[in-house]
Amino acid sequence: MDKKILFVTMDCWSDLNGATTASTFASLFSNYNPENMASLYLREDVPSGKGCSKYFQISESAVIKSVLKPRVKTGKLYSSSDLTVSEEDAKNIDKTSERYKKYGKKRNRLLLFVREFIWRIGRWKSKALKEFLLDFKPDVIIYGMEGYRYFNRVVRYSLKVTKAKGVGFFWDDNFTFKQRKKDLLFLIERTAQRKSLKKTASKSSAFLAISPKTKAEADEYFKINSTVITKPIDVRPYNEYLVGGGKIKIVYAGNLKIGRLDTLKLLSDVLDKSEELKDRFEVDVYSQTYLSKEEKELFKSPVNLKGGIPSYEVDSVLSGADVLLLLEALKGKNKNVARLSFSTKLTDYLGSGKCIFAICVKEHAFSEYLAENDCALIAENEEDIKIALQKLANDQTLLNYYGKRAHDVAVKNHSREIIEEKLYSLLENL
Repeated sequence: MDKKILFVTMDCWSDLNGATTASTFASLFSNYNPENMASLYLREDVPSGKGCSKYFQISESAVIKSVLKPRVKTGKLYSSSDLTVSEEDAKNIDKTSERYKKYGKKRNRLLLFVREFIWRIGRWKSKALKEFLLDFKPDVIIYGMEGYRYFNRVVRYSLKVTKAKGVGFFWDDNFTFKQRKKDLLFLIERTAQRKSLKKTASKSSAFLAISPKTKAEADEYFKINSTVITKPIDVRPYNEYLVGGGKIKIVYAGNLKIGRLDTLKLLSDVLDKSEELKDRFEVDVYSQTYLSKEEKELFKSPVNLKGGIPSYEVDSVLSGADVLLLLEALKGKNKNVARLSFSTKLTDYLGSGKCIFAICVKEHAFSEYLAENDCALIAENEEDIKIALQKLANDQTLLNYYGKRAHDVAVKNHSREIIEEKLYSLLENL
């Protein structure tokens, strides 16, 4: 297939970004001709990978400045042959990266409203952007069906200018009222998001969904027929776990936003209350999420906060684990935020052939998937966590059982050959 594809994402197409939309697209199209791919993104960052031939950045900081200074340059083009980071770029990246880490942990509705307003009146629709779109001339544009209305406007503008076929990807619940049914501000915000997504869907030619549950709900609401596509994995041979007498190492690699920090604290408390379990387990946490000094002090041994690592180091970290940890919010306003999500790291976990321990609400998309395939230990409260840990401590053969089950599911449903065949067939038939 030689169609030219433009990817529109929030985050930059980079080797350093692990669990992002751009990372998923990079993995899905790693065998595609880079000359036929281009990226349009809305973050203050510089691409580090060579996956695309061209990259166009719309700088959010510049869009903010353009409100008062209309002549500010909001768009910047990078080519795969020149991905150098200037001193000015580095300063802007560091500054905005810290801002996203600090304010991204908790969704402040007032700030989100201000952001939407700024993008509404800011001058992101630049001459440089239009020239980039017309010069690349994509046959297909692929994008996430995001809850950010300003992102959806960028997508629709790109479709209008290029006349390309649009493919929207659903991977979050940003279109139902099921997350917070009694929250008035949420209902108002969600109504606006639904309207924006419906408008984008009407301009789209095909749709992808991250899980069967996501597909079912998106298909019903938008009256579409989406195709289930997950991040693909290059499955390696299964290596049997060698049962030993040392500590069982649990590893988590991902963000600690939207309630995941509270769930990690619950796991920490369970271990802290039991000398027996504390002596049997250690938990290494790799996350780039900004944590205050007070939040870091909440965790005691054996939970070790290691900080963030680039995506190319994740495989090495996972290979040294005995158990791979998945975390989602269990209560409060964030309890149902991830109800339709299927974490990008989940397929990596499955392909690793390691035992998976998921602490999450059992009715959510990915936990239902794990339960149906019997390929993980699942807990959704303190007692469940304690029971699961005791099982592992008392019977280490379970590490092999769940590791092999996970590997079998990866081979059957998520291997690169299967995912690419399904995806390329859809794009060819547009």
